[in-house]
Amino acid sequence: MKKFFVALLLTISWPVVSLAEDAFNLESNTAVRTGYELFGGYVTDLGIDDAGRMYASTLSANGIFSSTDSAATWFGPAAGTDIGKVNALVVADEPNAAYVIGGISLYKTTDGGSTWIELAGSSGDVNANDFNLALAYAGGVVVAPVRDGSVDVSTDEGASFTNITIAPDVFTSSIIGNAAGSKFYILANGTDAEIKTLYVLDVANGTITSTNQSGNYAWVGVNPTDANMIVIAGTDGALYTTTGETGTWQNLTAESVTGEIHFVGDRIYLGDNYTDDLGANLTTLPIHANQLAVDPNAAETILIGSSTGPYLSLDGGDTWENRTTGIVGVTVNDIAQSDNKKTVWLAAQGGLAHSTNFLSAEPTWEYPIIPNNATDIGCVWVNPDNKDHVIAGAGTLYYTTDGGSTWLEASGVNGLTGSFNDVAHDGDTVYAAYSDQSGEVGAVYVSTDSGVSWTSLAGPVAPVNEIGILNNGNLVVAVGHEFNETVTQRGLFIYDGTTWTQQDIATDQAMTSVLVVEETIYAAGIGNPFGKVVRSTDNGVTWEDITDNGVPNDGYFQSLAAEPSTDTVYVATGRPAATGYVYKTTDAGDNWSLLYTGLVDEEFNAMLFDGLTTGTSVGIQSLQSKAKLTLRSSKTAVTIQLKDAATKDVLKNRTIKLYKKNSKHGTWQRVQFVHTKRTNTHGKVNINITRNKTSYYQARWTPSTKDSATYGAAAYRSDQLKIKIK
Repeated sequence: MKKFFVALLLTISWPVVSLAEDAFNLESNTAVRTGYELFGGYVTDLGIDDAGRMYASTLSANGIFSSTDSAATWFGPAAGTDIGKVNALVVADEPNAAYVIGGISLYKTTDGGSTWIELAGSSGDVNANDFNLALAYAGGVVVAPVRDGSVDVSTDEGASFTNITIAPDVFTSSIIGNAAGSKFYILANGTDAEIKTLYVLDVANGTITSTNQSGNYAWVGVNPTDANMIVIAGTDGALYTTTGETGTWQNLTAESVTGEIHFVGDRIYLGDNYTDDLGANLTTLPIHANQLAVDPNAAETILIGSSTGPYLSLDGGDTWENRTTGIVGVTVNDIAQSDNKKTVWLAAQGGLAHSTNFLSAEPTWEYPIIPNNATDIGCVWVNPDNKDHVIAGAGTLYYTTDGGSTWLEASGVNGLTGSFNDVAHDGDTVYAAYSDQSGEVGAVYVSTDSGVSWTSLAGPVAPVNEIGILNNGNLVVAVGHEFNETVTQRGLFIYDGTTWTQQDIATDQAMTSVLVVEETIYAAGIGNPFGKVVRSTDNGVTWEDITDNGVPNDGYFQSLAAEPSTDTVYVATGRPAATGYVYKTTDAGDNWSLLYTGLVDEEFNAMLFDGLTTGTSVGIQSLQSKAKLTLRSSKTAVTIQLKDAATKDVLKNRTIKLYKKNSKHGTWQRVQFVHTKRTNTHGKVNINITRNKTSYYQARWTPSTKDSATYGAAAYRSDQLKIKIK
């Protein structure tokens, strides 16, 4: 009698997905994240090295990019990099070397920004890193402020550090060194965050002394060709001295300065303005600039940073060109999609983004769209019956009826000092969620004329984050602010057209998101110290806490989404200096499974399901679940099973195909089924096979049109199963 054994018992070979090898398109055992090419981001710092390589950091996870072609294209860090938001960068004298502060850690690259190594600082332990949001480099010296009121100083390109105290518990906002690297000038504040004092670090002596020069300043600069010329600037305007830090300070301008100080010849850049005559005349740049860098070998080449990305001038600042291709750093706050699914609007930091071909393989975007000078957009809504009718919320509400060609400011919401966070509709009635700047009060506004005019509904007197509309016409709103723990201003409220009623659950939570699926309400939020996910299956009559069903009780929950006509729901969590995650349930929240692990500092601000689409601090992405296809053998048959890779749910009634390798030609040929082609209630298919020699088998599943929204359209293939006959 012939004997056989299974030489290989399969796991899974995932579908072929085209992913760029970078730190933003990620793949795990349970999900595939692919970013749409929305380029730009809030620039936090810039640099240009002696070889002309440009660096730009952005306020986004893994926000560090480099360019070797004058900013025509930018490249992010290599796959596997996870350094959080980058708040500061400096270029070193070494070739291809630079330093950044990512989160609260210090990193160095020696290959032009492809890879970054974390430096331990003076503590000698990277786990003890607690760096501030500033950084300086000059003359081979690195100075990195620490959040305990000290600075770490390295004179050997980051190989070792010494620690020097400024003053206990001061916070450094700006630091710059003279060209020789012998002195560094530090602006730091104590308990009064607005008033900052100028300190001087003497590197040779290892001492820091106060100049007693104080005021509402945020930036310090020193002339690279004249170490005695120092400028400090901020809300109080700008002062300068030409006789060193102990000399006489003179007025440069009384105008508030909102950006970095930089010297180019006799010109001094002060944020959005520059002067060629020590403040006698100020010229305003055409772009709101927060950072600036000059090519050390070509003074006419200037790079400036804005809230939407870098701009480049090759003629000394006379003309500017937007250069963002490759920078993945747009923070998306909200996503709205038209009924035809082709039109998508994004509310983002820096303005609105708009695509009219979202269903294509590579959607294109118009960005930034800035309604009436509003740059930080908190929410956006598209009329389901008219894709050209859009409402956007920032500090007030704006609307367009021509697809964004023209924008008008709505009435009834003028003069507010906060932000709009959500827009929802019930037929022809539109509602908007508002929170004031302090996070103490808010309101729900209503419009019955397509968003032209608005009135406030009486209550709740709480910051409103999101609105859900129940199938009985009632409103459910998520309210609260992270730093406001007043119980009556937290949790959930339901409005029946007359009365606002606070619900008796999650009153310890700043509820950030609410989702209505027929009569079921899901809501999620953040607490102190623990966040919650709650559910009602009867339009809010009764509630239950479903946080302990697989999601972390220390979550910082931000957004929810659901697959239509199913019990599949997604919830996201993420907080500053921590990793972002997405969890998935297929049983309406009775059990949750981890679907996706994101990046440090990645927050999932918005999600919708057309396929799961996420809006985060690195733009907009498709997030596909994975399936797991296994192939096993017994004496008389092979057994194929199909499951969801995250939830382990069996996938029933799916068509499975079995292939056998042709030993002569090495090609795969389909094995015809004897009984069934579809998985049973256990997600399995059993197929009898004839064993007459050693054979290789492979199972395949191609998601149907219905399944492709969740699992993608590419075919799944099991590993080869070798059956050897003896």
